[in-house]
Amino acid sequence: MVQKARGTYSRAAKTPGDPLRNTVMRLSWVNAFACLCLLAAATECKRKTERQTMTDTNNDSFGSTVATGPWPGSSQDTGAPGQAGLVGVAPNGRHWNVFYSKPLRPFGGSLQVSIFGAGVRSFFEVTANWRGRQEIGFYNFVLPADRCEGVRTLVERSGFARHAFHGVMQPDTPHASLAFNPSGDDLSEASTFVAPISAPVANAMNAVEELAEEIRKHPFLVIAGSAAWNQPRFRVGEALELTATLRSVGEKPVTFDNPLGSINPDWNNLRMVVAAAKPDDKIDWASEVAHVDIARQDLLTTERRLPKAEPRIELAPGKELQFIMRRKFHMSPGFYKAVITYHGSDDQENVNVIGGALDMDLGRIEVTP
Repeated sequence: MVQKARGTYSRAAKTPGDPLRNTVMRLSWVNAFACLCLLAAATECKRKTERQTMTDTNNDSFGSTVATGPWPGSSQDTGAPGQAGLVGVAPNGRHWNVFYSKPLRPFGGSLQVSIFGAGVRSFFEVTANWRGRQEIGFYNFVLPADRCEGVRTLVERSGFARHAFHGVMQPDTPHASLAFNPSGDDLSEASTFVAPISAPVANAMNAVEELAEEIRKHPFLVIAGSAAWNQPRFRVGEALELTATLRSVGEKPVTFDNPLGSINPDWNNLRMVVAAAKPDDKIDWASEVAHVDIARQDLLTTERRLPKAEPRIELAPGKELQFIMRRKFHMSPGFYKAVITYHGSDDQENVNVIGGALDMDLGRIEVTP
């Protein structure tokens, strides 16, 4: 069986928080979300940056966050393609917005969706694996007006505010938040829900998630990850070796923390999780597994040289960063599963920097005597 590695910790212990950025509001794991402060009215938007505010609804467990500034792809983002009108502002000077968010456990990230009507870009941001996709980043797209209106109708008719959870939410409780801003002059509270969720509210959430899939077809600032063992079996005591790739798959160049350029010898934004393989080849995150931080000495470039790089890297669309990890694990003979996770932090000063926790499945290996 896997022996617990020195320095074992819970999977979420070192997961980077979701700091404020000039894109879309992020929800970190030490924060819950309570209310959404609307984008400024059309006349104010011309003079000020757009603003979203989430305030605390559960002071026993969570804090609050505030984000300001234009979102990528908006007319205020000088590095993004132009669009008619301001984000969330309809041609008649009014705007509405459906906002939806939920944690993605056990990965330590979140997804957030903002649906706008009136031919304006809607937004989707994910900071952990979602629906089997090994991607993190930011997506936006002008959705068909009828689809947006359909979601708006479901949210309005769901009476979601009446079904919100108002008790004390314990840490790690699965939950989701939903808000509806009917006009630029109103303040809409983000209602939080835990199971069981009423059918009308669940239907509204499902509709938002389906539209999120449409937005996800249009990556803006996104990195995709993949990793594979360099051989299918290793001997006891032999160093395990894998190759990992982080690739820019969005419309714009993306910047992120560079594992090859970490200045910390004991932590380079990578973590390895190894567990005994189950028949279904899935990892039971609640079971005893080995969690190991990958150190600088464990990484090589694809030329098998020690890395020398900057702490951050920018990748143009289609470009990739590839590296080799080589490390010994003390394991008995048997079959094992593993995941290597990239952890990145975003930057308030640079809208092109993305962060999150990106899990890359390594599949099954065999350790032989």
